[in-house]
Amino acid sequence: MRADTPVSLALVRVTTEKTIFVRQNKLSASSNFPDPERLTVILATAESEKKLGQDIRQKVFVQEQGVPPEREIDGHDEGASHYLALLGNAPIGTARSRPLEDGSVKIERVSIIKELRGYGWGHILMEKILRQVLKQGHHKALIHAQVAVAPFYERLNFTAVGSEFIEAGIKHIEMVASIEADTLTKSSV
Repeated sequence: MRADTPVSLALVRVTTEKTIFVRQNKLSASSNFPDPERLTVILATAESEKKLGQDIRQKVFVQEQGVPPEREIDGHDEGASHYLALLGNAPIGTARSRPLEDGSVKIERVSIIKELRGYGWGHILMEKILRQVLKQGHHKALIHAQVAVAPFYERLNFTAVGSEFIEAGIKHIEMVASIEADTLTKSSV
């Protein structure tokens, strides 16, 4: 498909047998990143919204990565802010954040459904969460990143601190970021 070929909002089967969503407007040659306006990130407050996020976490962490269910549901859900990423009406991602005693915020359980990973939706989800925690008055974020996806967080201005460690049987590294409005892309507003 040429870069300037108009496409309709549809599911497109690609050669890797993944199903991806394409933008309704024209693709541009420089547009290899999804349109952030298509992804709605809500603060999940209703139990039904939280359940959709928990279902995604169950699929990603328990079923795909083998995290024991009792480790995935760890007792921090009650006091956390829960985010649900919606592409149209379809839930495709989730995360949670919780304030720490030092005034920073810890972002956890960041996940995008397997079929839509690698297309930029996780980046948009994180940018929207970072904007929200900035509005809440937090200027520092912490994450325990799986080592395999540490480069993803580096692109969001997170920096690794300390040594690798094992959490839930998976190698992790602690990463921190300063959150300021001018460090977040305008596309995430």
